[in-house]
Amino acid sequence: MKTRTIGRFRLIFNRMNAGLQQIFFPNDHHPAHIRALDGLRGFAVLLVMMSHASLEGLNPLPFIQMMGAGKGGVMLFFVLSAYLLDRQITQALQQRQASTRYWANYALRRFLRIFPLFTLALVVYWHLSTLGYSTEIDSRTTLVQHLFLQRGESIFWSIPVEFKYYLISPLILWGCQLAFNWQYPATARLLWGLLVFSVVIATAIPWSPISTLKYLPIFFLGTLAAVFQLGKPEQVASYFREKRTTIITLLTLLFAYIILPHPLESLFGLQAKAHNAVGYGIWAFIGARLVLAVQYVKDVFKRIFEWNLLRWIGNISFSAYLFHLPILEWVLRQGSIPEFLKLPAFLLVTLLASSTTFALVERPLSRVRLAKQRGNNSSPTA
Repeated sequence: MKTRTIGRFRLIFNRMNAGLQQIFFPNDHHPAHIRALDGLRGFAVLLVMMSHASLEGLNPLPFIQMMGAGKGGVMLFFVLSAYLLDRQITQALQQRQASTRYWANYALRRFLRIFPLFTLALVVYWHLSTLGYSTEIDSRTTLVQHLFLQRGESIFWSIPVEFKYYLISPLILWGCQLAFNWQYPATARLLWGLLVFSVVIATAIPWSPISTLKYLPIFFLGTLAAVFQLGKPEQVASYFREKRTTIITLLTLLFAYIILPHPLESLFGLQAKAHNAVGYGIWAFIGARLVLAVQYVKDVFKRIFEWNLLRWIGNISFSAYLFHLPILEWVLRQGSIPEFLKLPAFLLVTLLASSTTFALVERPLSRVRLAKQRGNNSSPTA
């Protein structure tokens, strides 16, 4: 009897585990899916969350303060997004599979990836403003302006920046195909030239905070990582498997932390702005290295970023990014929560709430595709 009961519990547990795996790790069965990049996305959103928590005095330890790391996390998001999308687009173009249906699905999936949850977040923020929460979405006009990507206050600044790159990158990659048909080194020279040009444009002109052109070099690093990996896979793999490459990446991560406002002042007595172009560039450089390093360095990066906890956070990261600020304010308002428990409470509530919105909104919409026409053998959309 006891053995039968244990067997039933084990069966129930296995079914629940399989169900959760299907919800929160839906792409694991795809051979081309890179699991470590889920973890890298989780690392990026944790930087954002810890930065905002640190601004409110919530730190894991008194000497570890993450103020200013949030923008670094967003830079990682930008690089990772450009890498993943442009890698798939490049493969589709090279394999002559970028059909009309492919691009229609691309547009549909980009829209569904952003706007349903984005709209929900705007409505939630607007409602919370009527309850006394400090939010920039305090009127119907502000909500509509954000929805149509005309404004980007607080965390919402990154939405118009990234969404507009979804429109730019296919044109860039299509240009690479038309100009050189992906032949090296001509394609590499073109992309490096575009990167240098984008740096000049981004720094020479005072762009709007929500202009994609201001952050174009950040995205370009992700695009370059994707194109170079596809064009020179053996050279890229050989480079990132060298120990010195791992050491350089680790030292760059350490340097990125040291130049955050609190460590810089504590260690060297220097003051720095939380947001500056040098910091953006360093985090983007780190992102471009990490998207490749996590695929090749098994003993360090791959093992860490394939950790399921970090991957889970990465898969719900868009929800966590959009909803963590009001949850942080709610936790700060709870006088019954001891001060030392507010940081873990903030993280736990955010991850649980984000898991809910992911399961109810993001996951169902991620499966939407245009119906495949008979006789159409093009590959699924990116």
